[in-house]
Amino acid sequence: MSFIQIFSLILLVITFAVAIWRHVNVGLATIPAGFLLLLVAGVPAGQYFKQFPGELVILILGVAYLFGHAQRSGAIAGMTALAVRATGHRDWLLPWIMFLLAAVVSGIGALPAASLAIVVPIAMRTARERGINLMSMGLVTIMGALAGGFSPISVWGRLVVTLAAKSGRPISSLGLFAIEFVLNLALAVVAFLIFGGVRLIRRRPQLDLATGAGGTGGGAVTPDPMASGRGAVQVQSPVETAVASRVTAYQVCSLVGVAVFVAVVLIFSVDPGLVAFAVALVLQLLFRPDERELVRSLPWAVVLVITGVLLYVGLLEKIGTFATIAKHLGGIGSIEVAVLALAFVGSLFASFESSSVAVLGLVIPVAIGVTPGIAGTPLLLILCAVSWAIVVLSPSPYHLSGALVLASSPEDRQQSMLRKLLLWSVGVAVVVPALAWLIPTLAGL
Repeated sequence: MSFIQIFSLILLVITFAVAIWRHVNVGLATIPAGFLLLLVAGVPAGQYFKQFPGELVILILGVAYLFGHAQRSGAIAGMTALAVRATGHRDWLLPWIMFLLAAVVSGIGALPAASLAIVVPIAMRTARERGINLMSMGLVTIMGALAGGFSPISVWGRLVVTLAAKSGRPISSLGLFAIEFVLNLALAVVAFLIFGGVRLIRRRPQLDLATGAGGTGGGAVTPDPMASGRGAVQVQSPVETAVASRVTAYQVCSLVGVAVFVAVVLIFSVDPGLVAFAVALVLQLLFRPDERELVRSLPWAVVLVITGVLLYVGLLEKIGTFATIAKHLGGIGSIEVAVLALAFVGSLFASFESSSVAVLGLVIPVAIGVTPGIAGTPLLLILCAVSWAIVVLSPSPYHLSGALVLASSPEDRQQSMLRKLLLWSVGVAVVVPALAWLIPTLAGL
């Protein structure tokens, strides 16, 4: 390994360490670090800027702009209310409704973190009101966002597929989505069963003495003792303050706009970011919400992260750092062991860095590099395994997803929730990489 390659890795470690220590956006740190590296390596600035992830930036901003209309109009809250009311007294369905809602929002292109920022507060409030275990509701909802996060029109999915295509070994975007969805669904089932799922399924609603009807919509329930620290639960409509009193034209058109966006992208294979901007502009012209608020709500921090990391990754590829790492890992002599090592490294890295986009952007190119000659389904399985090991750390209380669950819990339960989220994160950081390693192993790679 040359001096420049060693320097690039040391600089990368220092950059991330400082960003995490001082709570600085990783993108703000890696962009100047990349500038320093290109000066030392003698790489022309033009070569550096060629790595700018323009397609992903347009995707992130366009989908966030479109989704901002759906959120501001109240369409998302209205759909949530309908879904919750449809469960009747079947409270065990509520975590799975939140799973599907988070998966759908992520699947249509919103970042999982943005999806959870909307769904988690509603989900956790519903859990408190219906006496559902808070850990069960929180983890199942997070896994839903992760399951949808690898759809063909989502940021995570497009990132992994783009990196594979750049290597000359494309993978199936639908295959990536399907496998990641199943893996995260399976983990959600495990969380549901561990944290009171069976008890919730067996729980019978008490008779509403006022109406003589069963159900939890207007009567009492036997609360899950882990759901709240305040004893009996006063049950009321879980989303009564989140829904407008009547359906508006803005809500209907927002949902129609999202449906048009998905249909055009999937049927005509048009760039999703451009389509999202076009549909969002139509909604802006028709209903004229506060444009300044919409622009401020766009995920600029994520744009900085993905720009800074992928610019730096491009430099690492240019100076041959990834090729050298791949050569050394390839010397292990076993693809299974190399994949296992990468899964653990990615999981460990994700434990400290809260941006899954940043970790995916750094680890996936290495995973591609250590598997020369492997393409198609075998490569897909390897990338699915490594990606899964990275994103499942999202429930950590030091990530936005886990922090949202913690912040949405009652104050007298937050210390207990913090310990449980930490224990869950440590458990998945140890177990999931090993399970991820089994995916390519069982496939006979």
